[in-house]
Amino acid sequence: MGGFAAVKLALTRPDLFVFAGAISPAIDVPSRRFNIGRLGQSIRFRVLFGQGGSPTRLAADPYLLIRTANPTQTSYLYLTAGQQEPLLEPILRFADSANQHHFKIEIHTLPGTHDWTQWDAQIPGCFDSLLNHLQASH
Repeated sequence: MGGFAAVKLALTRPDLFVFAGAISPAIDVPSRRFNIGRLGQSIRFRVLFGQGGSPTRLAADPYLLIRTANPTQTSYLYLTAGQQEPLLEPILRFADSANQHHFKIEIHTLPGTHDWTQWDAQIPGCFDSLLNHLQASH
Protein backbone atom coordinates (compact mmCIF):
# COMPACT_ATOMS: atom_id res chain seq x y z
CA MET A 1 0.00 0.00 0.00
CA GLY A 2 3.04 2.31 0.03
CA GLY A 3 2.77 3.01 -3.69
CA PHE A 4 -0.91 3.85 -3.31
CA ALA A 5 -0.07 6.25 -0.45
CA ALA A 6 2.68 7.91 -2.52
CA VAL A 7 0.25 8.61 -5.36
CA LYS A 8 -2.52 9.79 -3.04
CA LEU A 9 -0.17 12.16 -1.20
CA ALA A 10 1.23 13.49 -4.47
CA LEU A 11 -2.29 14.36 -5.58
CA THR A 12 -3.62 15.70 -2.28
CA ARG A 13 -0.52 17.29 -0.72
CA PRO A 14 1.63 18.68 -3.54
CA ASP A 15 3.19 21.06 -1.02
CA LEU A 16 5.05 18.16 0.62
CA PHE A 17 6.82 16.44 -2.28
CA VAL A 18 8.32 17.17 -5.69
CA PHE A 19 8.57 13.48 -6.62
CA ALA A 20 6.45 10.42 -5.87
CA GLY A 21 7.73 6.96 -6.71
CA ALA A 22 5.13 4.21 -6.74
CA ILE A 23 6.44 0.70 -7.30
CA SER A 24 3.51 -1.54 -8.32
CA PRO A 25 0.95 0.66 -6.55
CA ALA A 26 -2.43 -0.81 -5.65
CA ILE A 27 -3.90 2.27 -7.27
CA ASP A 28 -7.40 0.82 -7.56
CA VAL A 29 -7.92 -0.12 -3.91
CA PRO A 30 -10.58 2.51 -3.07
CA SER A 31 -12.59 1.59 -6.17
CA ARG A 32 -12.49 -2.17 -5.61
CA ARG A 33 -15.85 -3.73 -4.96
CA PHE A 34 -16.68 -6.14 -2.19
CA ASN A 35 -15.47 -9.65 -3.02
CA ILE A 36 -16.66 -12.64 -1.00
CA GLY A 37 -13.64 -14.59 -2.28
CA ARG A 38 -11.43 -11.98 -0.66
CA LEU A 39 -13.54 -11.33 2.40
CA GLY A 40 -10.63 -10.39 4.68
CA GLN A 41 -9.27 -7.91 2.15
CA SER A 42 -12.71 -6.41 1.56
CA ILE A 43 -13.21 -5.93 5.30
CA ARG A 44 -9.78 -4.25 5.67
CA PHE A 45 -10.52 -1.91 2.78
CA ARG A 46 -13.89 -1.00 4.29
CA VAL A 47 -12.20 -0.18 7.61
CA LEU A 48 -9.55 1.92 5.85
CA PHE A 49 -11.72 3.69 3.29
CA GLY A 50 -15.32 3.38 4.42
CA GLN A 51 -18.21 1.88 2.49
CA GLY A 52 -18.24 1.89 -1.28
CA GLY A 53 -19.32 5.31 -2.49
CA SER A 54 -18.74 6.96 0.91
CA PRO A 55 -17.14 10.42 1.03
CA THR A 56 -14.04 8.94 2.70
CA ARG A 57 -13.61 6.34 -0.02
CA LEU A 58 -14.19 8.84 -2.83
CA ALA A 59 -11.71 11.29 -1.29
CA ALA A 60 -9.00 8.60 -1.43
CA ASP A 61 -9.62 7.40 -4.99
CA PRO A 62 -6.70 8.33 -7.29
CA TYR A 63 -8.91 7.92 -10.37
CA LEU A 64 -11.09 10.75 -9.04
CA LEU A 65 -8.26 12.79 -7.53
CA ILE A 66 -6.41 12.96 -10.86
CA ARG A 67 -9.41 14.82 -12.29
CA THR A 68 -9.31 17.59 -9.67
CA ALA A 69 -5.62 17.93 -8.75
CA ASN A 70 -3.62 20.69 -10.39
CA PRO A 71 -1.06 19.14 -12.79
CA THR A 72 1.21 22.18 -12.54
CA GLN A 73 1.52 21.80 -8.76
CA THR A 74 1.42 18.02 -8.34
CA SER A 75 4.56 16.02 -7.68
CA TYR A 76 6.27 14.24 -10.56
CA LEU A 77 4.79 10.74 -10.69
CA TYR A 78 7.01 7.71 -11.32
CA LEU A 79 5.03 4.47 -11.64
CA THR A 80 6.14 0.90 -12.24
CA ALA A 81 4.37 -2.39 -12.81
CA GLY A 82 5.19 -5.97 -13.63
CA GLN A 83 3.95 -7.03 -17.04
CA GLN A 84 2.34 -10.15 -15.58
CA GLU A 85 0.89 -8.69 -12.38
CA PRO A 86 -2.83 -8.16 -11.83
CA LEU A 87 -2.24 -4.48 -10.99
CA LEU A 88 -0.86 -3.69 -14.47
CA GLU A 89 -4.21 -2.79 -16.02
CA PRO A 90 -5.32 -0.42 -13.22
CA ILE A 91 -1.87 1.22 -13.17
CA LEU A 92 -1.87 1.74 -16.94
CA ARG A 93 -5.42 3.10 -16.78
CA PHE A 94 -4.36 5.59 -14.10
CA ALA A 95 -1.24 6.60 -16.07
CA ASP A 96 -3.37 7.14 -19.18
CA SER A 97 -5.70 9.40 -17.21
CA ALA A 98 -2.74 11.30 -15.75
CA ASN A 99 -1.35 11.84 -19.27
CA GLN A 100 -4.75 13.02 -20.52
CA HIS A 101 -4.84 15.57 -17.71
CA HIS A 102 -1.25 16.72 -18.46
CA PHE A 103 0.46 15.49 -15.30
CA LYS A 104 4.21 14.97 -15.24
CA ILE A 105 4.45 11.19 -15.18
CA GLU A 106 6.52 8.29 -16.37
CA ILE A 107 5.63 4.62 -16.27
CA HIS A 108 7.92 1.62 -16.51
CA THR A 109 6.97 -2.00 -16.93
CA LEU A 110 9.23 -5.02 -16.74
CA PRO A 111 8.54 -8.73 -17.02
CA GLY A 112 7.39 -10.07 -13.69
CA THR A 113 4.60 -10.26 -11.18
CA HIS A 114 3.80 -8.44 -7.95
CA ASP A 115 6.93 -9.62 -6.11
CA TRP A 116 10.38 -8.59 -4.93
CA THR A 117 12.17 -9.78 -8.06
CA GLN A 118 10.27 -7.24 -10.16
CA TRP A 119 10.42 -4.53 -7.49
CA ASP A 120 14.18 -4.91 -7.00
CA ALA A 121 14.63 -4.51 -10.74
CA GLN A 122 12.51 -1.31 -10.77
CA ILE A 123 14.08 0.50 -7.79
CA PRO A 124 17.31 1.70 -9.51
CA GLY A 125 15.34 3.43 -12.26
CA CYS A 126 13.14 5.12 -9.69
CA PHE A 127 16.15 6.46 -7.81
CA ASP A 128 17.81 7.62 -11.05
CA SER A 129 14.68 9.58 -11.94
CA LEU A 130 14.46 11.00 -8.41
CA LEU A 131 18.08 12.19 -8.53
CA ASN A 132 17.54 13.75 -11.95
CA HIS A 133 14.54 15.68 -10.63
CA LEU A 134 16.38 16.82 -7.52
CA GLN A 135 19.32 18.05 -9.58
CA ALA A 136 17.00 19.84 -12.00
CA SER A 137 15.25 21.65 -9.16
CA HIS A 138 18.47 23.23 -7.85
